[in-house]
Amino acid sequence: MKKWLENYWYHYKWHTLIGGAAIILVVVLIVQLAAKVNYDALFMYVGDDYISAVQHSEIVKTLEDVCPDTTENGKTEINFSRMAYVGKATSASDAQINAAGEDFLSTMLHQPYYIYFIRKDAYERCKDAFVPLSDIFGENIPESAYDDKGIVFSKTAFHDSNPAFSCLSDDVVIALKEKPYIFSIFGRQRRAEAKSFSAHLEIFKSIVLYEK
Repeated sequence: MKKWLENYWYHYKWHTLIGGAAIILVVVLIVQLAAKVNYDALFMYVGDDYISAVQHSEIVKTLEDVCPDTTENGKTEINFSRMAYVGKATSASDAQINAAGEDFLSTMLHQPYYIYFIRKDAYERCKDAFVPLSDIFGENIPESAYDDKGIVFSKTAFHDSNPAFSCLSDDVVIALKEKPYIFSIFGRQRRAEAKSFSAHLEIFKSIVLYEK
């Protein structure tokens, strides 16, 4: 038996290793797919404010309270992700953090996140990717507008009414990302993206126009 195993390993070592790696990869993918949550809304924070685990949980809960059950599964679940960006780099580590942030922002149109809480200097780097406020509110542009596409989050009633956001600095802008272009041959994907964009548009409006 030992001799057979030695002979097998000699002739089929790489086949076995590659096959084993493929099996492990498939198992990992299945586990990830099984654990994947179909979120009702996706938010992204870009900046360097410290958000503790407790604060993150409070932010998620606060946002879930204003988000509808877009997936129609009987519960509301949102994703509030974070990407570090420190603005003016004063060290090598700052430069590395900003480089990673800029790489992410360069591909943001293809990311699933639609509503961004983003510090102003990062916003200025990618503002072309956001929807004009006039397309959202028409001529009734909110007084909290930062420019033609962003809202100063700290000037909204939603911010003032929810202590969960006290960890965010006053230079955070909230903006809605444009819907990515999808070729017409991918009809199902286009319809799903259009539905997601419409849902996030309404959520964005409810946040910006929130009244105490």
